[in-house]
Amino acid sequence: MFSLSARALTCLRSDQPLFAPVDLQLQSGQLVLLEGDNGIGKTTLLRALLGLFQLKYQSLQLESAGFLLSDAAAQTHLRQHSRWLGHAPAMKSALSVAENWQFLAALYDQKLTRADAEALADQLQLAGFEDASIASLSAGQRKRAQLAPLLIGKCDLWLLDEPFANLDRAGIAVVDQLMQGALRQGRAILASSHGVLPFASQTRVVRLLPELV
Repeated sequence: MFSLSARALTCLRSDQPLFAPVDLQLQSGQLVLLEGDNGIGKTTLLRALLGLFQLKYQSLQLESAGFLLSDAAAQTHLRQHSRWLGHAPAMKSALSVAENWQFLAALYDQKLTRADAEALADQLQLAGFEDASIASLSAGQRKRAQLAPLLIGKCDLWLLDEPFANLDRAGIAVVDQLMQGALRQGRAILASSHGVLPFASQTRVVRLLPELV
């Protein structure tokens, strides 16, 4: 069982809040959608949960596998047990699809065999492209290849920054299937979006608003 609870949560830049404090509740099998205007701090909040930006909160607690963690221990656990999907592909263009996946798997202390790579490629509609360089793929194929880390190893939480952005119908269908599968398996998902996700599962919305001066 995984649950994340934060009260009066915001992000700081130059010691100034980016948005008005919000309460965040997220647990296994649940999708929470971050909404807000451009530049309000949706991406920053996702990255801050991984320790890449400064968070400010009244309380932060995380429960995982029967253990209750708070503050710094909770953020350390999130870094180790979360998967991040941003806009920029975290892959080397000169390496093959499989080589990139093997490198990413090693970051999670996982070993990716050839059979594993082929199974991933099939799941991401990239069968036959395992040995193709990232540079040779279309934009949609690169986006699908970027999804592989979500499926490598075990994790509690997916942090997705506008996961359907710049995808064609096939890519949207792949992401939709992966998200539904993750929720069925008990993972939690925190995703940002400028609007409603093309996603059938029920979502909770947390809207980020400007901090009142």
